[in-house]
Amino acid sequence: MRHFNATMIDHYDFGDYLSREEKLRILTDADGLQGIDWQAITPNEKHDWINQRGDVLDSFIPLGAKRNADTETVFDMFAMLRKFREHFSERTCSLT
Repeated sequence: MRHFNATMIDHYDFGDYLSREEKLRILTDADGLQGIDWQAITPNEKHDWINQRGDVLDSFIPLGAKRNADTETVFDMFAMLRKFREHFSERTCSLT
């Protein structure tokens, strides 16, 4: 018996690029859902179910960080917003 808090899904891979009719034909030939050879899958720690990624993505520098200003990022989002605000303020002040 599976525990209620255990996260698991029964999955069947139909393959790539099958039409709706081809998928339905597979189900019909298998005598419905009971005839399918289901594979139990569980998510990894990154909550990926299928095509689970490796740890290599964790080594990349993030594009931006909202919550942690100390995180090294490719773009400093808040600095860009500050520059835009300054530019907009200067432009608005020079028009008056």
